[in-house]
Amino acid sequence: MHPLKIVAAGDETGDGFASRGSIGFANNFFVFTELSKQAFDFDADLGEGGIVPVDVDVDQITLGLGGHFPLSDNLDLVGRAG
Repeated sequence: MHPLKIVAAGDETGDGFASRGSIGFANNFFVFTELSKQAFDFDADLGEGGIVPVDVDVDQITLGLGGHFPLSDNLDLVGRAG
């Protein structure tokens, strides 16, 4: 098996976007969400199998919970899980 090689032909494209936000509750806690969508198009060299077009789409959604706890007047400890 030959390793997959990306062929730089000058017509590689990629685009995407990301959005995230959070809402606080109970003074020290928050719920957060993140959404990202990305797309990439390129050609791959399969060795003796020739060159094939590759289209990769990646969609990711994250949901989680976090908290912040004051350590001093100007410093908080922040943690997230999601």
